Amino acid sequence: MNMLSVLALCAFLWPVELLAQDKAKIAALEGQLAAAKTDAERLGLVGDLCWNYSFISFDKALEYGNQELAIAQKMRNDTAVALAYSDIGIVH
Repeated sequence: MNMLSVLALCAFLWPVELLAQDKAKIAALEGQLAAAKTDAERLGLVGDLCWNYSFISFDKALEYGNQELAIAQKMRNDTAVALAYSDIGIVH
């Protein structure tokens, strides 16, 4: 196999591998979110889910971004509110 063929194969398989890693990370984060007991825990997890879904699903990323914003507002945490707006903006 020549070098060009190897590079083409790597370029084709690399995104598939990254997508599989993202899905595994998302599944782990969703499991942690289901077990989270405090708003502070949930806040970080929904923010991470928003970020990770932004590469895969706009709708799910926006859903988690809005959850992040709601939790941050409920906690009256201005820094977290700003971060939630930033995450939502990145999704758009």
